[in-house]
Amino acid sequence: MDTISAGPDWLRRDDVAEIAAEAIRYRDGKKYDLLAYCIMPNHVHMVVDVERFAESLVRRDSVSPYILTEIIGSLRKYTAARANRVLCRSGSSWQHESYDRVIRDGDELERTLAYVLQNPVKAGLCQRSKDWKWSYLKSGLGAV
Repeated sequence: MDTISAGPDWLRRDDVAEIAAEAIRYRDGKKYDLLAYCIMPNHVHMVVDVERFAESLVRRDSVSPYILTEIIGSLRKYTAARANRVLCRSGSSWQHESYDRVIRDGDELERTLAYVLQNPVKAGLCQRSKDWKWSYLKSGLGAV
């Protein structure tokens, strides 16, 4: 998404964006290795590596081993409950669908990181990606 016109923009508020950032960071090293994220006014991008957590995240009684579905579901549930209290509202805070994909090589990872971190620049929210308060890039992955 290159514009910020679609959907509710609750994440524009610093207190709500901080709830999302805190939840994302909390799970780093527990459910995934966090490589990057960008919290936009109406959506969130995350780049995570779940490989070393895959076996522990797939429940033995689970029919489908959709690791990312479980992770995203947990993040949504937690952040929606906290954000709704802050916003004095109830109901769903997230779109019903999310988009995930497997990154297969270093070139694709670089392109994906650039896309995620350039999102606020393309949306006109900042001049340079490093100026966006709600972005994170893991140390050692280089500058985008």
